Amino acid sequence: MFFIFGWGHRNIKNFGSTLVQKCPICSHTSHYSLVRTRDWATLFFIPIFPYETKYYLECPVCKNAFELENENNIEKLKEIAELIEKFDNKEVTKKDLNKQYKVLVNGLKKEEKGEDKSDD
Repeated sequence: MFFIFGWGHRNIKNFGSTLVQKCPICSHTSHYSLVRTRDWATLFFIPIFPYETKYYLECPVCKNAFELENENNIEKLKEIAELIEKFDNKEVTKKDLNKQYKVLVNGLKKEEKGEDKSDD
């Protein structure tokens, strides 16, 4: 009896558009996409369990990606992607989009500065 065990099977999920950034590689300014890659261990070529998950912000023009590590920022970026998708599907007005987008982006900026959001 033998087993065929492997690794390296990769799933890629694009959550959609998030922040507007200027790419340092191609110099285009556009909405970056939030992308998750998940590598799986396989048994008989069937994915069994993920052993590595990474999140990236990807330039839509040149496809250059920047790895994200802060879990709080990743969750906020997922919320931004959902908000933009709702706007694209006409579930949210432009006024609501701008208002909620500013709140989420300001939350990201506070996280980067290391400000404490708790009220002491």
